[in-house]
Amino acid sequence: MRRLVAVELRRLRARRLTVIGLIGVVVGLAFMGYGMWDQARPLTTSQRQAATAAYNQARQDWLAHGDQMRTDCLAGQADARKTDPKADFGCDNMEPRLENYGKPRPRLDDLVPSGLEGAAYLVAFVAFVVGAGFTGAEVASGALGTWLTFEPRRLRVLGSKLVAVVSGTAVVGTAAVGLVLTTGWLLVQHYNPGAHTPAGLWSTLSGQAGRAVAVTAAAGLAGAALALLLRHTAAALGVVIGYLVVVEGLLGNRFSGVKPWLLQTNVIGWLEHGTSYGLDVCTVAPDGSYGCQTVRRAITFGHSSLVLAVVLAAALALTVAVFRRRDVA
Repeated sequence: MRRLVAVELRRLRARRLTVIGLIGVVVGLAFMGYGMWDQARPLTTSQRQAATAAYNQARQDWLAHGDQMRTDCLAGQADARKTDPKADFGCDNMEPRLENYGKPRPRLDDLVPSGLEGAAYLVAFVAFVVGAGFTGAEVASGALGTWLTFEPRRLRVLGSKLVAVVSGTAVVGTAAVGLVLTTGWLLVQHYNPGAHTPAGLWSTLSGQAGRAVAVTAAAGLAGAALALLLRHTAAALGVVIGYLVVVEGLLGNRFSGVKPWLLQTNVIGWLEHGTSYGLDVCTVAPDGSYGCQTVRRAITFGHSSLVLAVVLAAALALTVAVFRRRDVA
């Protein structure tokens, strides 16, 4: 089995689609690194002058109309609290402050989490395409049938291919999140060397990085399995695009109650260790009027983990069952 995996890893590295995918990851990470740098760097002289001018203008408006602005704010807040007792418009903090018109110095907890999430989506997408291309091309070209004449034990062949995809994409995912973590740390050390690091932050970031790598490996595995089932790379990509448009897009927006079971929602819940979604709650008042409001509902990390695990396990079970019996010639 070990030698089979080594052979599949060499095949995976040699594929043109893998090389193109790696180039795409590097380019995408370069753009993300630029975005992190742009977020971390201090304002230029012209930007500081513009911010100061905006603050001075807001200060003049506040001195002239501040009392009325606060009164209007409190009135709006009182109206909102008729339906939401916790509504807070921040009416006591409306006075302009110069620090709010500048740019805060970078901190790890502000800079890195969004970068890790962006890297996870980027590398997971590439992993899915590479995984689908790896198995789909072999089925479509007939190479898989030829390979089975040399190694007829189908489950060993299937297992070696899936292990190769998982390990290969996991390595790329690890390198990507490691680069994001390093870039964020270097930027903070350069622009804000005395920044306070909250207790447990590195543990939180390490957990997020690990979950990003897991999503990458799962995406590669799902791509390889789906392409084996559908016998073609393009078919696997078409099914995923159709799912995103029809189920995630149309049905998810039309029926908010299905959101806890959608893949996109649960991927976010996995990466962010829990998330929430908006549920439309509509009621009919005694006077016959009809109204709706959006209520936030929490989705736990455990829920997201279970949904994703069940979907992936079902896909793998179906792939194994079909691959054992189907003619691949």
